[in-house]
Amino acid sequence: MRRLLQLALAAALCTAAIARHSGGAECGTTRETIAETMFRHRQMLRARPAVRMRSTAPRNDIGNIALVEDAGGVVQRQNQFNLDGHTLTFTPATADAARYTYAVATAVPDASTSASTPLTGLGDDDAQRLLLPFPFPFFGTTYSAVYVNSDGNLTFGIAESSSTQRSLGRLTAGPPRIAPLFDDLNPSQSGTVAFFAQPDRFTVTWTSVPEFSDTNTGPTESFLVVLYPDGRIQFGYFGVNPTSAVVGITPGGLARGTALVDFRTDPSSTYVSTVAEVFGNSLTIDIIAAAQQFYQTHDDAYDYLVIYNAMGIPALGEGTVAYEQTVRNSGSGYGVSAIDDGFEFGSRARLRAVLNLGPLSQFPTDPNALVPPRAPQHDTPLTILAHEAGHLFLAYASIPGATASASPPMLGFQLAHWSFLYDSEASLLEGERIADRGTNAATEFVTTDITQGYSPMDQYLMGFRTAAQTPDTFVVTNPLPNYSAFQHQFSGIEFNGVRRNISVNDIIAAEGPRIPDSTVAQRHFRFAFIVLTAAGSQPSAADLAQIDTYRRQFETFFAQAASGNAAADTTLKHALEFTLAPAAGVIAGASATGTVAIARPSRTPVTIHLTAQGGHARLPAAVTIPAGATAASFPLAGLVPGVDEVTATPSDGAYETAYARVRVAGDSTPELKQVGSNPLTVQLTDADGLPYPGAGILASPSADGAVVPAEAFTDAHGLVTFQWHAGVPGLNFLRLTVDGVPGVTITLTQINPNKTVH
Repeated sequence: MRRLLQLALAAALCTAAIARHSGGAECGTTRETIAETMFRHRQMLRARPAVRMRSTAPRNDIGNIALVEDAGGVVQRQNQFNLDGHTLTFTPATADAARYTYAVATAVPDASTSASTPLTGLGDDDAQRLLLPFPFPFFGTTYSAVYVNSDGNLTFGIAESSSTQRSLGRLTAGPPRIAPLFDDLNPSQSGTVAFFAQPDRFTVTWTSVPEFSDTNTGPTESFLVVLYPDGRIQFGYFGVNPTSAVVGITPGGLARGTALVDFRTDPSSTYVSTVAEVFGNSLTIDIIAAAQQFYQTHDDAYDYLVIYNAMGIPALGEGTVAYEQTVRNSGSGYGVSAIDDGFEFGSRARLRAVLNLGPLSQFPTDPNALVPPRAPQHDTPLTILAHEAGHLFLAYASIPGATASASPPMLGFQLAHWSFLYDSEASLLEGERIADRGTNAATEFVTTDITQGYSPMDQYLMGFRTAAQTPDTFVVTNPLPNYSAFQHQFSGIEFNGVRRNISVNDIIAAEGPRIPDSTVAQRHFRFAFIVLTAAGSQPSAADLAQIDTYRRQFETFFAQAASGNAAADTTLKHALEFTLAPAAGVIAGASATGTVAIARPSRTPVTIHLTAQGGHARLPAAVTIPAGATAASFPLAGLVPGVDEVTATPSDGAYETAYARVRVAGDSTPELKQVGSNPLTVQLTDADGLPYPGAGILASPSADGAVVPAEAFTDAHGLVTFQWHAGVPGLNFLRLTVDGVPGVTITLTQINPNKTVH
């Protein structure tokens, strides 16, 4: 009896913690956020040209807060639903329906429900399993049953009844899904959901089903989906105007990428994976246009842009507090494809992420006070800001599931946050610190601390710690009660289950080592804080003071969250480009050349003071950019193997201070590899991808062959080229060695029938 009471109490607590997410309580960062952002931006460009040229207007800053006005399409309607009265048909391009095309017509399939069977008892966030009257092929797999989910979609394999945001990220990360209107619908309130099974078609109809509302009945939606034995799928709309929804089909599991389209205006291609459109009526901020406006008057001197708005506009529609948009992700952790969209945002080389923090009004003025919709998760303005900043690196890595089709056990909400069942050591990226009280306890596991900082595992993935500095953690599988991995973090929840230990070596085995590693990964990050206002208006003094308080205190909070292993700078400064940053390599005993540069000539000389801590490299004490110039070079010499942190501090405080990590390599660190054959090109790099410039490469051919030159020096990218003139017919050798580092060598071979190769 005591055990049952404990379990019932735990379930009650969890229900209170994991409330409906349509009320503005979640992070909108998903693996698909970049696709959504780019799609919305390009839709907006149809009505206005992109802003790309640098303006000569003065910077519109107040202290260290940048102002951007609503102009040039920065604020737009997201994408209003335009398929009502139409039929959208997906037609298989192959017999197994592994690929699809689509077409839109003005006729609507027969919506008569007289012969249909109502799904009685289908509630809010509910699902019912139905047998299909024929085998149905879908993205290369044939199914005999389907789940009808109350939220306007069908899934295969598992039901989908979560109350989390009905988003593109959830659509693509979940099970195989057919979504005529993936929306927060509530058939328990009114309307009907019915099905009609025939030998030649299977139809599900939602008739006058309202969107969920906390206060009254939401707008009603009427639509249907028809499945055919040959794999064809039809969506028909006869009374639809959703607040927000996703329409499309997906094989699920984040398989093979996503195509975001405008079904009414874009011509169809052939799709092997998700094809979808995201709709919404609410105002939204085009963060790409906002970034472009910022860069018209500011240097490319920031790793993050942090955008608040004084216009009451939600970050990503109702239900989202904030989100992170990755712009460039080289060296940014695991589980996401390489991205470099900086040009779209107006950043030539530097910007790595944009954080949309939504309306300033949703946050308390005290940066350490709880944010009301996130109070159960102990989130404050500072933790939310650090959470979104962490998404550049987290949370995408996991050990594999028990089966190939199982969800990654360490991952939870949107497959971009840590699982509710993962001992994340109270990470800012969700999960909890979970106490294991032993198998003899009535309930073995209990969630304790939440939302405290970047955990050791986080910091390994971010490049702030070594593997040896990362202790083991664990995840609980087969929980009882059956808590979902996708629930948000909450303390005081008790449950039983099976403990699965996780070491950093398990992560490395699943994902590969962290590259670049902690010795040379970036540790200093610059944040620009921006407030978006209505055209022609200024933010209030109270709004500016609120953001400035967040800005100043975030520097301390970020350093503490990273255990002192990383730092944030939130001042607005001119850019100082430092070619060694964020990391560079040089061979011990060799020399290379570095440069410092500014965006525009200065009327007076700008002196840059250089310091290297550790004694592994030698640099001049200072280098000066002459008046009227934009750059100056300096020598860099490798002394003994190791890593130095180099600081470049301008004498003029209007410019940023730049940081770099310089690895001085000995015998074992770098390697030579062939990267081209015509001409013969080799590159000197290390396991972190750092190039080693200024290194002498000695070339020694076999037999009577010849090579020109006999020694060449690597360029800024570690590259060097040779012309190799083969010797006698047959097998020829060319041995390349780093001068002074005989342990770094490569031997190339070529079978050459009496002719010259390059």
